Amino acid sequence: MKKALILLCIVFGLLLLLGCAAVGAYHVDTSRVEGGEPPLFSICTTTLNDGGSKVYYGIGYQIIVWNQMTSGPNRYKTGYESHLLTQFVDPLNGPNVALTNAD
Repeated sequence: MKKALILLCIVFGLLLLLGCAAVGAYHVDTSRVEGGEPPLFSICTTTLNDGGSKVYYGIGYQIIVWNQMTSGPNRYKTGYESHLLTQFVDPLNGPNVALTNAD
């Protein structure tokens, strides 16, 4: 009985540690994307053929970095959006945020 309790505490502690690491990775990645750098703790799974938009997945979150090519004087529109596990979106449906003109 005592060994089962110790094992349960170890498993719970590891899950808690994994959750804290995932939250920290999410905050680091979103801060980097806001600063114009690529995410550090997530994996790029898809590059869209719209000018170079990229979809990144981390532990429990999704980050989409939009880089859409347009016609006109401002050739690119950029922006990013992030979603948690239960709110993932399909990037083929287009951005859910307003994009700004790239410099």
